[in-house]
Amino acid sequence: MSNSVSFLPLIIRLLKSGKDAPCVIATRGEFSEGAIKIKFLKKQIYLLIVKLLGLHKGVFWQATSDFEKKDIIR
Repeated sequence: MSNSVSFLPLIIRLLKSGKDAPCVIATRGEFSEGAIKIKFLKKQIYLLIVKLLGLHKGVFWQATSDFEKKDIIR
């Protein structure tokens, strides 16, 4: 999940009141411990903004393994 790739569609979805439109985010390992350590501050700011604006609500998260599912939940 590239922050800029997922952020813009989520903002557009919020602004256009398209909250009913299906939205799937495939993180592709970006929430693993190792990936979080890379550009840690940037990712923490991104996650904070997403949570504060409620951009994650109503979104389907695609995980490719049980490990990735646990990372997303964490």
